[in-house]
Amino acid sequence: RLNDLLNVQTFKLSDTTLLEGQVYGIYRYGLRDSFSAASIKKMTDFVAQNYPPSVRLVAANYLARLKVPAYDTAVTNAVSKILLSEKDANVRIALAKAIGKAENPLVAVGIFESLYRQETDYRVKVAMLSTFKNFDYPRVQPIILACLLNVTLSSALP
Repeated sequence: RLNDLLNVQTFKLSDTTLLEGQVYGIYRYGLRDSFSAASIKKMTDFVAQNYPPSVRLVAANYLARLKVPAYDTAVTNAVSKILLSEKDANVRIALAKAIGKAENPLVAVGIFESLYRQETDYRVKVAMLSTFKNFDYPRVQPIILACLLNVTLSSALP
């Protein structure tokens, strides 16, 4: 049961395989539309804290793929704080997709406006741009155009 997975407290940070099993279990429940505020909080904690990289990546993808109507402001703020300091580009991609599910699109657009300029990995930038499809087009159109006009042909070539 999902609650049993959420309540495991005995795993240490060095128990990578056990933590992976726990996070994959929660992830699989989420893919079957079985989730709760507690599971979202648990997965946010997995990403935010010093867990093994494989555990953090699965937790970030959970937040990105979960079929929630929208994340409340508390979840969006927590994810954006993690995104600001995250070093792993694959985790940043998933977190950007998660922010795209913000309950308040103005919060997400504001976060993306500042993060897009700082981001150096094109894959993360593409993930940010792809989340704009969830928002009101007139609000995000100037941001999308500014982002696209900033791309030069030389930066698009390998």
